[in-house]
Amino acid sequence: MEFYKVVARPTLLYSSETWVTTMRDMTRLEAAEMCFLRSVKGCTRLDKIRSEVIRKELEISGIQDVRSKHKSVSTMLKEWTTPDSRNTPSATNLEEE
Repeated sequence: MEFYKVVARPTLLYSSETWVTTMRDMTRLEAAEMCFLRSVKGCTRLDKIRSEVIRKELEISGIQDVRSKHKSVSTMLKEWTTPDSRNTPSATNLEEE
């Protein structure tokens, strides 16, 4: 499952914080995720095992949960790294001192 967490999931979510996602997009992401997880578990859709059961057995959270968490973390990072013009001394102020 480390491969899924390190390679597959980040590939699916690449730059997702900038997407305007629709329900169709989220459905496709979930379908791609479940296709991978079913192949890891060794079952097919014909086995009629629910997605929640597969996620629980493999101890994987849903892609929507991960995406919302990823989006909120990236938003916080942008806020932390964006210079605030009111609190940042400008180059002209430094030269005057």
